[in-house]
Amino acid sequence: MTDRRTSLKLSLSFLMSTSLFACSPATAPGRLTVTEIDPPIKAETYKPGYKAPKNKFDVQSLNFGDVQRQYHAYKSRRHKVAPKTMLLLLHGSNRNGASLIDKWKRLADQHNILLVAPDSANKSSWSMKRDSAAFMKSVLSHARAKYKISEATIYGFGHSAGAKMMTLLSIWHSELFSAAAVHAGYLSLGAASKSKDSKKAKVPLAHFIGSNDHIFNIEDAKRSAQILSDFGQNVDVIVIKGHNHWYYDIAPFVNEKAWEFLSAYP
Repeated sequence: MTDRRTSLKLSLSFLMSTSLFACSPATAPGRLTVTEIDPPIKAETYKPGYKAPKNKFDVQSLNFGDVQRQYHAYKSRRHKVAPKTMLLLLHGSNRNGASLIDKWKRLADQHNILLVAPDSANKSSWSMKRDSAAFMKSVLSHARAKYKISEATIYGFGHSAGAKMMTLLSIWHSELFSAAAVHAGYLSLGAASKSKDSKKAKVPLAHFIGSNDHIFNIEDAKRSAQILSDFGQNVDVIVIKGHNHWYYDIAPFVNEKAWEFLSAYP
């Protein structure tokens, strides 16, 4: 499958290696790359106990079905023109959207990105049923109207549980964004193998994972990526040497690398 280079431009009217498995005859295999990079700081210097700031970013409410939901948002005041880029952020377990906006704010200021980070229905996890693609579209639509954005290229980023959810969206709901990047979270081999049933053009995906991640095994991460590639997705696995599962201290480095990947699909 060739790289998806064409922007997914949303108008106001849009409301919305060795293979482990044989490729589906109807699906051309994608590209898989595995690279290693050195981090700027060592894992032993990480400081536990990160807490997301309160009352620092916008909190917007919307009705989805019969439930009132909320998302966090950040629009830089440094730019006079409306953002042409939106980044959908999916938080990790027992966090909220502000935890990712806090870590992406610097890049949003630099590149004039509208950050949109919904809270999951269940704080500990994401669900394709309760946090469906329809919900994500509703959040993006609400944010576009709220911040007066006529069109935008949309990207996705997720951490941990949010990484797993973002990967699913990149496979089954590629209409949402142009490319996705995730940190420290991948699909099980069984869930990854089901990607063969998706007939959509899956968006390019970058997975950043620490070589010492104690929750997500590095070898299983590579196997999962291989399966996704076998069934048509372009996947880059970026192994951060010596890094573990903790995101918040190394976030500036991860986000910068993620942005380099995402912005290659304008």
